[in-house]
Amino acid sequence: AMQRRDLVGVVGTGSSAVQAIPIIAREAAELTVFQRTAAYAVPAHNGPLDREFEAQVKADYAGFRARNRRMHGGFGSLLPPNPMSAQAVPAAERDARFEERWQVGGFAILGAFNDLLTNLASNALLAEFVRGKIRATVQDPNTAALLSPTHTIGCKRLCVDSGYYETFNRPNVQLVDVSTQPIERIDAQGLVTGGQHYGFDAL
Repeated sequence: AMQRRDLVGVVGTGSSAVQAIPIIAREAAELTVFQRTAAYAVPAHNGPLDREFEAQVKADYAGFRARNRRMHGGFGSLLPPNPMSAQAVPAAERDARFEERWQVGGFAILGAFNDLLTNLASNALLAEFVRGKIRATVQDPNTAALLSPTHTIGCKRLCVDSGYYETFNRPNVQLVDVSTQPIERIDAQGLVTGGQHYGFDAL
């Protein structure tokens, strides 16, 4: 079991790391995250189910499943994709639709408009919206820039998180960019990257 005095390193910022990093950061004395490629993460908004909503779904579970089967991804019928292009509405309305789905959480944001996964210009609008969320959340501008992906959103697996970006505001968490200086080696004490040795109790 990890101790509160432990120095911990996490290599990579994929889906598992995005979920684990906030939890590890609360337990470790220091956490160092080594990132090659930034990931887009959208909020999970996990929490107890609303009992009324749960009862509604269970009252017509067969219908609920049937409606979901008609969706491209097999789920999401409660919040179906918007049939419009992201470029067909004014910027304020577009951002309001993105924000509405950001507040829902999860993959819902990819359905804010019908061409986010088929039109590069529309995709870029959503990508910039998420980067804006990162910049607004992460206090250090350099860290925010490192955490801001530049690739298309939804092309690689979209991560779902609980406090991922906020974690990098903690004084016991640091982010190390290994995109230009790859990890050279891992040894019994830790790892070497950029000519520097980082020692850990757990990696």
